[in-house]
Amino acid sequence: MNKITTNYFKNLFIRKRKLLILYFFVCFMAYPFVMFTNLLTSAGNNASNITAIVFYLALFALGVFAIVLPIFTFKFSLTKRHVDTYYAIPINRDHLFKAHFIAPIIGVCVPILVNYLIGGLLLWANSSFMVYLSLLIVLCLAFLLFVIIYSINTFFVLKCNNILDACIITAMITILPLFVYMTVTIFLGTQTVNNGMITIRDIPELVLKLLSPMNGLFIVEQIVRLEYSYPIRLSFHFGDVDWVMLSYYLVLGCGAIVGAYFTFKKKKGESAEQLTTDFITYPLLSNIALACLIICFNLMGNELTVNILIIVSLFVVFFIVNGIAKRSMKLTPLMAAEFIILMVLVNGFNYVSRQTEFFGINRQVLDYTNYTTINFEISTVDYFPLNEMKKTIIVKDIDKDDLALLDYVKVLQEKTSLNFKERGDTYIEDCAAYLDINYRLGYDEHYVHFYLDSEDVEMLRSLIFNVR
Repeated sequence: MNKITTNYFKNLFIRKRKLLILYFFVCFMAYPFVMFTNLLTSAGNNASNITAIVFYLALFALGVFAIVLPIFTFKFSLTKRHVDTYYAIPINRDHLFKAHFIAPIIGVCVPILVNYLIGGLLLWANSSFMVYLSLLIVLCLAFLLFVIIYSINTFFVLKCNNILDACIITAMITILPLFVYMTVTIFLGTQTVNNGMITIRDIPELVLKLLSPMNGLFIVEQIVRLEYSYPIRLSFHFGDVDWVMLSYYLVLGCGAIVGAYFTFKKKKGESAEQLTTDFITYPLLSNIALACLIICFNLMGNELTVNILIIVSLFVVFFIVNGIAKRSMKLTPLMAAEFIILMVLVNGFNYVSRQTEFFGINRQVLDYTNYTTINFEISTVDYFPLNEMKKTIIVKDIDKDDLALLDYVKVLQEKTSLNFKERGDTYIEDCAAYLDINYRLGYDEHYVHFYLDSEDVEMLRSLIFNVR
């Protein structure tokens, strides 16, 4: 950077020096001062507890800063009052972006880092240098996640044209992953049956992780743990970290930085305080949210009056969101067509999914060759185990009788899938007993549960006891 840019960069800190001093003071009081007080009063015995608590608070603060700082940092590009003034500064767009992008990162991370380096010395004295160094590495990893989240939010803020939209879009990209997570959970609960292949909990969690880099802070949080022995010590579990997911977040962050950079360079001053029309803002995010609502309030299986009420309610929500985006509560044919198309597409997908038994997946069973043992247990409708109706199959010693039993599992799965397709439930009215199957490979376990009628019970009895 040239001298003018360097002076401008320094001036950014000078203008915010009171806030920075206050922030540094808060960080100092939260850790070094508390650690020193603990040394005087408890001989440093609570150093690990204090460090862990402050570390978790720092992660929370980094998450909050990553959300709100982009709005305050690039607020000048969203208001007519300031945009012309800033663009008239004798600094090219490239350096102007770098100065405003980097300054908040330094202002947030450096005070936390400096105060840890000071207060952590008392942790080092109470434990070891490796604990001091390990926490420093984890803290740097947390700073990296902060920069990633901050970059993504910056990208979306720069896609907006006014402060109100920047606040709304920032809130949407923060909350929407949770909404999608809830939607996927509901969808799988209404479209799938338990065949061991689809775990209703795991898939929504994966979706949430992919959509929300905030999850990276939880990954970092899980590295640091307290060992409740005497004395209490910090332990670090780098081996449990999902490095693949962190690498994915890093790629997202790098892409967001590049996107934010080019968006800022191309941003026109006259767009300030205008309507936000970029596709990835309201058009994309609001339609994703509406699609989630349509999936949650599935029209299949409801009475006509209930479906009408759902459709009207969804349209009201859709109309309000569009009204906020366009600052006009005017119904247009295009808006109505967009709503109808989205309703048809999403409900059509729901219908096809149910009719094809979740695209054939509901009929599939686990591949037993991937496991070492398979346990079968039949219990009564009152959940009392039938002791004589148990069997364990050792996969490496499998014989033709075992294969016949495993083949019957396919029959049970097909009956369960068809029943779910027709009624939306796996329970059968003439239920005589329950079958629980546990597929096991070391600590990896998968459970499958079946409702049995009297014919199934007799068939399983013959297969378990090899009666022909």
